[in-house]
Amino acid sequence: MNTMFRYLILFVGLSTMFSCGLTDDFDQTASFLKINEVNLTTKAGEGADTENFVDVWVYANGDLIGLFTPPTTVPILSETENVDFLIFAGIRNNGENTAPYVYPMISSDIFTIAMTPGETVERNLEFEYTDDATFELVEGFEENITIDVDTDGDDETNIVKSDEESASGLFSGKMVFTEEHPEMEVTTQFSFLTDNILGTAYVELDYKSETDILMGITAKSGITEGNIDHVVIPARAEWNKIYIDLTLLLREARVDEFKIYIRGVYDDETVESQKVYLDNLKYVYF
Repeated sequence: MNTMFRYLILFVGLSTMFSCGLTDDFDQTASFLKINEVNLTTKAGEGADTENFVDVWVYANGDLIGLFTPPTTVPILSETENVDFLIFAGIRNNGENTAPYVYPMISSDIFTIAMTPGETVERNLEFEYTDDATFELVEGFEENITIDVDTDGDDETNIVKSDEESASGLFSGKMVFTEEHPEMEVTTQFSFLTDNILGTAYVELDYKSETDILMGITAKSGITEGNIDHVVIPARAEWNKIYIDLTLLLREARVDEFKIYIRGVYDDETVESQKVYLDNLKYVYF
């Protein structure tokens, strides 16, 4: 990722106040960019192409036009026929609905379109991971599970591969919580070093759950090791994707290496069991 792109991310993060558009005071006739779909294309080693790009940050000829939620139509005022677009994929950092954020692991979609005042041009957006994104963990639950270390003290509980539900592919990881076995915590088999993180680190996760779950890390700093609970993931009746930012956590805790854990608790006595399905767990950084 080049330096210019990183500065653009910082700038976009401070520009929410302009999200209603910068074209309100112009009298000239606008042209329109209609964005129908937002897609993610992945390469070998990057896992499934599931995404949850809630919105997009649209720049035209170097100016921020605004923050838009596809499908949407973006008004464009331009003194030139050819309009240069720079569009970033937007997420909700850590699942917080009030925190629109450019996802730094995704390259911007850059293109030029000839536009005529009063007319509409349709375009689907195509995003890819940045070239310097490193995938340390890609768990699609299609083969052997790598987040199956049982750390809850109950030998009769563990995550299992299931073909009942999946966000992509044929399988997901299934966790079942009951009154007899109310808690489950599973941890990755391997630790991840942090000395190669130059910028940002994220965990991505697709999930469908009947109870809240929690994602945290087992952190090691020097000779000290312990669990750090990080983000509570609310129950969702349909598949959802969350982007969990580890950057500040790893820096502030001065973590040398860590493992990822997922924990859930049975919390509804009106049902016999509560199920959680996980898919496409990724740890990615640059």
